[in-house]
Formats: sequence, structure tokens, C-alpha cells
Amino acid sequence: MMLKRTLWFVAALALAATLTGLLAPNAAHSLVSALVTVGNTPAQPVPTVATDAQTAFVVSNYCYFNYNSSGSTGPSDNCQLNPFYSVPAGKTAVIESATGVCVLNAGTTMREFQVGYYGPGGGYAQLSLPPSPGIASPALSGFVVTSTAQNFKSYASGGASGTAINFVGWSSHFESLGTYAPYCWFTLSGYLVATP
Repeated sequence: MMLKRTLWFVAALALAATLTGLLAPNAAHSLVSALVTVGNTPAQPVPTVATDAQTAFVVSNYCYFNYNSSGSTGPSDNCQLNPFYSVPAGKTAVIESATGVCVLNAGTTMREFQVGYYGPGGGYAQLSLPPSPGIASPALSGFVVTSTAQNFKSYASGGASGTAINFVGWSSHFESLGTYAPYCWFTLSGYLVATP
């Protein structure tokens, strides 16, 4: 008997809630909105994906120290990626970070990680990123590892026909080629915007 009364009570309550929702939808809406609150303020805005994230780029590549300036194979004190990245025509690359790592012969060090490109005004820009001190490689006997990592903001213009961003890694001495070739791995990231 008690179960029957409870079922009738629950059914009546469900019917009352349904009729209230149908006959007074604003009241039902107010009740639901009181239970669910979304508070977006200037201090706590709605999370969104920025439009610049839709044109983001990350470019990464490597080069060996086994090509000299004339392009022939042999010991060299630099490792080049020309072009490293091509900025499309009518765009400007907003470069936000650069990282690099080089594996060199023991007894040598990196002088600099160098990035060159043309800026929005047409002038040539060159970034010289400082290397970390060389650390003996635990995996490769007779080699040292050095790196760089920088967050910054710089602009490379694509101009009317597109332009290249170039990379050069400079070591303190000519790197000798043995069973393992010294190399650099370099990465740039940022995003593209339309050039006004």
C-alpha cells in the first residue's frame, strides 16, 4: 500500500512539473538558468582559438657540416639551410620562437645560430642566437651537444613574390667528417598574417 502511494505521489509530481513547463515556459527557463550559470567577464573571457592560430607554422629541418661554401663536400665551419622557410607572397611571418641543437666534434663549440630574412620595410634582418656551452654527448663518444632556445617576436615579409628565411649554424672550427657527421637541427615557429 505504501509503495502504491509513493508511486502516485511521484507520478503527480512529474505531471505537475510537465504542466508547469508547458503552461509557464518562462518560469521553467528561469528555474533552469538559476541552476546553470555561465559567468564570462573581462577577467574570465570565453576561451577561443585566436585567428592567428589558424595560420600558425612550425618549420624544422637539419643540415650537416660537410659542405663548404663552394658547395663541395668537405670539412666546414658552417651548416646552412637556404632556404629554411619560404614566406608566401602577400604574407608576413610573425616569428615567435626559435630552437636549435647541434652535435659537433669534441673540442669545438658553436659560435652562433643565425637566421636571416627581409623585414616588412624591405631591409635585411639577421638574428644571432647565442648557443649554450657544449656538453659531452653521452650517446656519441667524441662529440659535444650545444643548443639554443629563444622566445621573441620578429617579422619576415613575403613581399610581392615570396621571400626566404635562411639559417646558418657557425662552429668555432672546421668540423671533421668521420663515422658520424656533425649536424644542426633548427626549428622556427610563428604565424602568418596578410601584408597590408
